[in-house]
Amino acid sequence: MKIFVKNMVCGRCISAVERIFNEVEIKITSINLGEVETESEVSDKDLQSLENQLLETGFERIRDSSHQVIEKIKNLAIIKISELDIDENFLLSEFLSSKLHKDYSALSKTFSQNENITLEQFLYPSKNRKSKRTSSL
Repeated sequence: MKIFVKNMVCGRCISAVERIFNEVEIKITSINLGEVETESEVSDKDLQSLENQLLETGFERIRDSSHQVIEKIKNLAIIKISELDIDENFLLSEFLSSKLHKDYSALSKTFSQNENITLEQFLYPSKNRKSKRTSSL
């Protein structure tokens, strides 16, 4: 069973979420930013315990598909930005489309509708602050 988790942004988050799954006694086969694959289906009772533990630690289980896509976008962006050697020809639209196997315009629309900011504003917040500052002068 695949379980999506919000707010996993680094290796320490992976460790924390893995610890929570162990405490709730849910066996996992793999864990990555935002996603945990369990060995088998998880009972409703165990899911509720898991959700409570995740919330106490600042994480959240993601249930609906649009929020799962948004979290995947955020995690892919975090991973890519953490790479210090990004090619000068790098295009976010191509990167996200190829990784998520979806049209970029659909990804961008889903993100904007749910986050109330554009993907560019999310990825380049300092650039947007500068442009706002210069436009108000």
